[in-house]
Amino acid sequence: MKIGINLLSIRPGKIGGGESFIRNLLDGFLNINDLQVEYFLLIPKNHIKFWYKYNNKSRFHIVSCVLNNNNAITRIFYETIFLNRILKKNKITILFNPVYSKSVIGKPIIPCISVIHDLQALHYPGYFSKIKLIWLKYIWKQTIKISTKIVTTSNFVKNDILENFNIDESKIKVIYIPVIFKERYENFNKIAQKYKLKKQGYYYTVSSMAPHKNLITLLKVINKLKEKKIDLPQKLVISGVGCGSRYYKELLKIAEDFRISDNIIVTGFINDIERNTLYKNAAVFLFPSIFEGFGMPPIEALIKGVPVVTTKKTSIPEVTKNQAVYVDDPFNVDEWISKIKYAINSNRKIIKFEEYNIEKIANEYLNLFDIIYKKEK
Repeated sequence: MKIGINLLSIRPGKIGGGESFIRNLLDGFLNINDLQVEYFLLIPKNHIKFWYKYNNKSRFHIVSCVLNNNNAITRIFYETIFLNRILKKNKITILFNPVYSKSVIGKPIIPCISVIHDLQALHYPGYFSKIKLIWLKYIWKQTIKISTKIVTTSNFVKNDILENFNIDESKIKVIYIPVIFKERYENFNKIAQKYKLKKQGYYYTVSSMAPHKNLITLLKVINKLKEKKIDLPQKLVISGVGCGSRYYKELLKIAEDFRISDNIIVTGFINDIERNTLYKNAAVFLFPSIFEGFGMPPIEALIKGVPVVTTKKTSIPEVTKNQAVYVDDPFNVDEWISKIKYAINSNRKIIKFEEYNIEKIANEYLNLFDIIYKKEK
């Protein structure tokens, strides 16, 4: 069985959780020594260096595609014209789109499995131009139409798709996102010096800068802690993609207006070791998002034994298995402060989420591939 993994739309360091999902899943495949399966990674030539880890493996093959995917229109054109040729040339038997394909103008010549992580644009149309919103709706509809199977990363997303599109429920399968359990850490003193931090003297969050991530509420929390001289940590560290966006600039302006710029540290996108160290040594991990298709960061924090305060919105309670501390009102500053106090005074404990083990999730995908492969033979 030859699995083609479509990475043509992936821009390393730009898509945050989506990239973590793909790398964790590939690591899961790598750890399962099934000699009956070969993986063909379809990668733009300009990004080959980011995937060297999987090069020269007996079961992994990198297919270099003459494409610079920094331009979306160029990539759509490339996939539309050349994708089926690439599949045929490499004798690939199943196409796996870990991020739903944005170029499904034609139908793939082989069975296709696509992951839809969320329908964010339907809930936050203001993020997108009218043309892009129309395009995304079309793409979701086409992806559902041409895919042999749709995978969603939570029951929340599955139900969202069922409510918004005409699709047989049996065509959708929920497979959670794989999460790495065994972690490497940096010496905290090095990190502390870099960001001027004290162990358990700061809050941490991993988030893009989009408005639904609700980071402004955390700025209001820090502002009140400082203003009222409340005896709690008053520094917030934010890691993630989106630095340079207009939302990021708005966030910095709000911090400046509150006079808390020195209390807010934005690291941008950082490597896993540095991020793990910031997780591990935080007083509390804060995750104020009001919309998630899955939401990996609070799970990663809980696995490291860090108390988490988050919201009850969308998929978050489902995937955190009610192991976090939850605010009822994501915008209520006083409730956040109350829940932070509770979390800090709780015993720190490592939460085991075996359902997210990378080999377990990889096996779920392999079972799905196998079922489809045998059905199509």
